[in-house]
Amino acid sequence: MGLVVGLGCRPRFEPGSSPAGGDQPGSIQDAAPAVPPAQSPAGPVLLRVADRQVYDEVLAKHRGQPILVDFWASWCVPCTEQFPHTVQLHAKYAARGLTVVSVSLDEPEDEASVRRFLEQQGATFDNLLSRWGGDDPSFEHFDIRAGTIPHYKLYDRDGQVVETFSVDPAAARQFTPADIEHSVVRLLEETP
Repeated sequence: MGLVVGLGCRPRFEPGSSPAGGDQPGSIQDAAPAVPPAQSPAGPVLLRVADRQVYDEVLAKHRGQPILVDFWASWCVPCTEQFPHTVQLHAKYAARGLTVVSVSLDEPEDEASVRRFLEQQGATFDNLLSRWGGDDPSFEHFDIRAGTIPHYKLYDRDGQVVETFSVDPAAARQFTPADIEHSVVRLLEETP
């Protein structure tokens, strides 16, 4: 894949407004993935509104496996362009032990639109929707220090963050989906 993540997204709407609401231009219905959705393992798309406690419970449920967490939102074009890659990583490496979790920073009232997007993508892994939407508490509670999305965290089998992928406008080179995959493979190859 040649996709390079450019500038990250930070919400540019008033708190309480809906960036992905309905059929507005730029809504989740308009988001077209850069690559077609991957063929995913069969199963339903699960989505629940979550705070940090629920997030920690999901991570604890998968302790003993490497975990890739994708923080994204429908109003973030680089996020929706890169999301199919997250689905492909799940499809490609789940049998080798990789767990994938997504955390949407869309507004909780947009749950139906987020679910439709996830279904279109075949995202049959754990999907969470931040109870704080795209507001600052999401970035604080989920420890997204860069303050932008897309943002990825890779956890080892002991539940420790071993690598993050964040957009850094000052960096000479931004991460690519290949960088994420390389780190996933390296972690999967480590002896449990």
